Amino acid sequence: MKKLSTVSGGNTATAAYITTCLYWCSIYVYVPILGTYCEMMDISYTMIGTILSSYGLVQLIMRIPIGVVSDRMGKKKPFMIFGMCCSVISGLIFFLADSAIMMLLGRSLAGLSAATWAIFMVNYCSYLPVDLQSKGMGTIGTTTYLGQVVATVAGGIIASVFSERLTFIISSITAIIGMSLVFILPDAKRTSEPSPKLSDFLMMLRNPDLIYFSLLAVVMQIAVYSGVLGFVPNILKNLGGSNIILGLGSAFASLLGIVTSLLSGTFFERRVGYKPSIFISFLLVSLMLVLTGLTESIPLILLFTLITSGPRGLIQTMLNSLAIRGIEPQLRSAAASVFQSIYGLGMTIGPALTGLVADLYGVKTAFIVVGAFTLMAASVVLFRNRWPEWVE
Repeated sequence: MKKLSTVSGGNTATAAYITTCLYWCSIYVYVPILGTYCEMMDISYTMIGTILSSYGLVQLIMRIPIGVVSDRMGKKKPFMIFGMCCSVISGLIFFLADSAIMMLLGRSLAGLSAATWAIFMVNYCSYLPVDLQSKGMGTIGTTTYLGQVVATVAGGIIASVFSERLTFIISSITAIIGMSLVFILPDAKRTSEPSPKLSDFLMMLRNPDLIYFSLLAVVMQIAVYSGVLGFVPNILKNLGGSNIILGLGSAFASLLGIVTSLLSGTFFERRVGYKPSIFISFLLVSLMLVLTGLTESIPLILLFTLITSGPRGLIQTMLNSLAIRGIEPQLRSAAASVFQSIYGLGMTIGPALTGLVADLYGVKTAFIVVGAFTLMAASVVLFRNRWPEWVE
């Protein structure tokens, strides 16, 4: 059982890839214009930051309960369908929104949809043997970034040619199509181990590797959701960028992640090593954020965003793999949910604080502050001595 296609046929593998793409398309198709759409509604940067933060806050609260219940039930598909339903409703609320509160509700439901991502990921990886888990994580990560790139490019074009509001309807339609594909996917195979007990979950929460790598992911999410997926569109718009430019900017935020995520479990793990890869990635993200805050050139901002996407894809996939590798198979949905819930803290506090700093001192200053904070994470990686024995 070395490949998904050998387990349940090539059609199942194809359906899994397409479902993942559609899942992320439904959440990301309006991302290029979300911040600027709020700005057109005369919503302050602080409130825009709150709306963007709600996406992470809901994940922070809901991912662990969803993962725990999924593991207890031994079921994945009901939660995948639930996630798609939330995305459908989110898009409709955005389309009908005429106030900041409705925008907040729509983004919160998008966060609830994203809170089920660990279930999608674990369902896919459950078909792979342990020695292919890292490669499988890279494969599903690549599909994730591919969906985000396609969505953000399409979203920018749709917003320019038709209207910003149409992207919200496309989000709902995409989620409906994805949900129909979930029904033909096989559910994750249950392990022969008995269902985990509450004490097992509590013991898992004491795993130092799970906590450490999750906290590193918090910093990355602060950087990503404050910057390239947060206020970069506002900077580009204020510099005269069109909706197509905003779409390109959001697409560039994921583009190189397609490659680095795919290579994370092969080239970067075996040739470069985990620690050097993660350190250099944080360093690059920090530098790109600061440079974005110092320039007023649209081409340069797009270039810096593109460069950031490589480390983003690599760090996200590597930290996810490292966080759950030492966890028992029957607890991995919960472990992946803990990891993603903790890094949801970064999605929550990052945009909120960045929005506040932007209102007080300007968007550019906010980027420099976030860049400096990301540099601190690089320092922690460099000087931390305790790593699992299998990390080089």
